[in-house]
Amino acid sequence: MIGGKVVDPSALAAHVGGSFAMAAWLAVAKELNIVLYVPALAMAEVRAVYPDVDAALSRLLAHLR
Repeated sequence: MIGGKVVDPSALAAHVGGSFAMAAWLAVAKELNIVLYVPALAMAEVRAVYPDVDAALSRLLAHLR
Protein backbone atom coordinates (compact mmCIF):
# COMPACT_ATOMS: atom_id res chain seq x y z
CA MET A 1 0.00 0.00 0.00
CA ILE A 2 1.38 3.40 -0.93
CA GLY A 3 0.83 6.26 1.50
CA GLY A 4 -0.93 4.33 4.24
CA LYS A 5 -0.34 2.60 7.55
CA VAL A 6 -1.08 -0.94 8.64
CA VAL A 7 -2.82 -1.24 12.01
CA ASP A 8 -1.30 -4.25 13.76
CA PRO A 9 -2.86 -6.41 16.49
CA SER A 10 -1.10 -4.55 19.31
CA ALA A 11 -2.57 -1.25 18.08
CA LEU A 12 -6.02 -2.80 17.87
CA ALA A 13 -5.63 -4.23 21.37
CA ALA A 14 -4.58 -0.81 22.64
CA HIS A 15 -7.65 0.74 21.04
CA VAL A 16 -10.10 -1.75 22.53
CA GLY A 17 -8.32 -1.37 25.86
CA GLY A 18 -9.11 2.35 25.88
CA SER A 19 -5.65 3.73 25.14
CA PHE A 20 -5.71 7.52 24.91
CA ALA A 21 -2.54 7.41 22.81
CA MET A 22 -4.22 5.17 20.24
CA ALA A 23 -7.32 7.38 20.18
CA ALA A 24 -5.11 10.42 19.56
CA TRP A 25 -3.18 8.58 16.84
CA LEU A 26 -6.43 7.64 15.08
CA ALA A 27 -7.70 11.22 15.30
CA VAL A 28 -4.50 12.56 13.76
CA ALA A 29 -4.59 9.92 11.02
CA LYS A 30 -8.17 10.87 10.17
CA GLU A 31 -7.38 14.59 10.22
CA LEU A 32 -4.39 14.08 7.89
CA ASN A 33 -6.32 11.69 5.64
CA ILE A 34 -3.87 8.87 6.24
CA VAL A 35 -5.18 5.60 4.84
CA LEU A 36 -5.28 2.86 7.48
CA TYR A 37 -5.37 -0.82 6.61
CA VAL A 38 -6.71 -3.25 9.21
CA PRO A 39 -5.81 -6.83 8.26
CA ALA A 40 -8.45 -9.48 8.91
CA LEU A 41 -5.86 -11.59 10.72
CA ALA A 42 -5.15 -8.73 13.14
CA MET A 43 -8.85 -8.44 13.92
CA ALA A 44 -9.13 -12.20 14.41
CA GLU A 45 -6.15 -12.17 16.77
CA VAL A 46 -7.64 -9.40 18.91
CA ARG A 47 -11.03 -11.15 18.97
CA ALA A 48 -9.32 -14.34 20.16
CA VAL A 49 -7.70 -12.54 23.09
CA TYR A 50 -10.59 -10.18 23.86
CA PRO A 51 -13.82 -12.00 22.86
CA ASP A 52 -16.16 -9.12 23.82
CA VAL A 53 -14.67 -6.41 21.59
CA ASP A 54 -16.97 -6.48 18.57
CA ALA A 55 -18.56 -3.13 19.47
CA ALA A 56 -15.18 -1.43 19.89
CA LEU A 57 -13.87 -2.89 16.63
CA SER A 58 -17.04 -1.83 14.82
CA ARG A 59 -16.58 1.73 16.08
CA LEU A 60 -12.97 1.67 14.90
CA LEU A 61 -13.94 0.47 11.43
CA ALA A 62 -16.68 3.12 11.21
CA HIS A 63 -14.10 5.74 12.25
CA LEU A 64 -11.73 4.66 9.48
CA ARG A 65 -14.23 5.10 6.67
